[in-house]
Amino acid sequence: MLSYNHADHDGLELNTVEWNAHWVFEAQRNLWLGAGPGLGYVWADGRGVDDSPAVQFGMSATYMEGHALIGFESRYQWIEDGSTDNWLSMVKVGYRF
Repeated sequence: MLSYNHADHDGLELNTVEWNAHWVFEAQRNLWLGAGPGLGYVWADGRGVDDSPAVQFGMSATYMEGHALIGFESRYQWIEDGSTDNWLSMVKVGYRF
């Protein structure tokens, strides 16, 4: 999975590009669970924080019915200097091609 994320809170703006190698398995009919590591890069603005490469680990749950999907994903990201280590959780709604 490749993603772009943006966060702006308390004078710190973070923009990240992430690649997460996600291994998934079908836990039961139409419900897929996954987990895996990832690599990213963080552009930071504010609080004297520098741009930095990052590593992360995440987990997900996705339910698929026909072409529709809905899911939840959460990951923890470690930044090189540790100043902006962070959690990201998101809900996914989509269409499978």
